[in-house]
Amino acid sequence: MGKRRPRESRRLEGAAAAAPAGWLREPATIALLLMLAVVSLHLGDKLIGGGMGRAIGLGLALGAIPFHAALYSPWLWGAATLLLGWCAFGNAAAANHTYLLTYAALALTLALRLPTRDEAMDAAATAVRWLLVAVMTFAVVQKGLSADFRDGSYLSYLMLTGGVGQLAWEAGVAPETRRVLEENVRRDQQFTPTSRTFERDRVTLLNPFGKWLPLFVATFAVGILVAEAVLAVGFAWRPDSVWPHALLQAFGASLLLIRPETVFIATLTAAGALSARRADRRVLYGYVALGCVAIVLTLAGVTSRLDGG
Repeated sequence: MGKRRPRESRRLEGAAAAAPAGWLREPATIALLLMLAVVSLHLGDKLIGGGMGRAIGLGLALGAIPFHAALYSPWLWGAATLLLGWCAFGNAAAANHTYLLTYAALALTLALRLPTRDEAMDAAATAVRWLLVAVMTFAVVQKGLSADFRDGSYLSYLMLTGGVGQLAWEAGVAPETRRVLEENVRRDQQFTPTSRTFERDRVTLLNPFGKWLPLFVATFAVGILVAEAVLAVGFAWRPDSVWPHALLQAFGASLLLIRPETVFIATLTAAGALSARRADRRVLYGYVALGCVAIVLTLAGVTSRLDGG
């Protein structure tokens, strides 16, 4: 007869076998929870409204942590798809991230019907990855076809009304420039922009950047186009490599500083986390960190205009 193992050793092995793996050690669960947090935050804002709606939505998502197995239910994501679809297709002015969230939730609904969890998450990662490729490709084509983007008037308008660098202005950087931008916002509210020039309905926007404005606009435009094009190629060609995900995270962080569209950035991070199925785990943690920053800023009511609109 062989030697018997010590009782303590057998007890620890039995406990380890009986205890479920901590959900923090399951990358798929973390990615799903991040997506649920963004979806709930957005639905709370759209269905209830205001800071209270966002807080309630996020609270419901956090309340799912003890029941994390439910994150793998196609019924949960099917319900989310219906609600998001109602918000997206029932509103002619729905934001782009509403559509992206809708399609991501639909992809999860279909993928999670597969027999095993691994098959389901692999299918979801593939679907969301191609969603990101489509989003970035569409963004490049749309900007390339837009006369307002090509001639620089759209980006100039954003810069002159505080739509670029808002976090810096609100942090007290260059207070004189901030006052000029706030005056431009006041003037801009007096009319509906229809022209591709700075002068609309005889209201002229002030230029606090002087001769540097064209250089800022050109740099901004080229940087956005190159980043979006490289992201589309990277996620289509090398989805399991670190660099496409690192670039997407850098892109999101840059957007956060340049133009804080916080829900859009949170949506990108959640989609990126789902697509990083086979990537290094540190990639996932990067998405979670950036997503949490975007979610906190959303809860704080940070918007992409100085006037809070």
